[in-house]
Amino acid sequence: MAGGRPTKYRREMCQRVKDPSVMAAGATTSAIAQACGVAIRTVDNWMERHPEFMQAVKEARAIVDDSVESSMMKSIRAGNVTAQIFWLCNRRPDRWRHVQRVEHTGEGGGAITIAELVRRASED
Repeated sequence: MAGGRPTKYRREMCQRVKDPSVMAAGATTSAIAQACGVAIRTVDNWMERHPEFMQAVKEARAIVDDSVESSMMKSIRAGNVTAQIFWLCNRRPDRWRHVQRVEHTGEGGGAITIAELVRRASED
């Protein structure tokens, strides 16, 4: 590496990614940086430059995601409506959305509020 500081990266950093404290924090870039004693940007650089480090991060995040998914499925089966809505919004976004888009292309041309649209519809 021309110029700059020598890297702190060592292959052992791949094991630090799977540290229980990192996993408990969701294997976020911030948690990984803290466990490795480096800045967040350094972790980003290591992921770009070291395929084995990137793979370790992917594996750690997959473990965390699998755990969350398992917990969420238990909540869904237990009747947790919020978890059910979240699941449907992500798995069936064509039918379940948090935001609905309403387009009005009738007379008047410009944008109108939903209240105005409802008022006009009730007049018919």
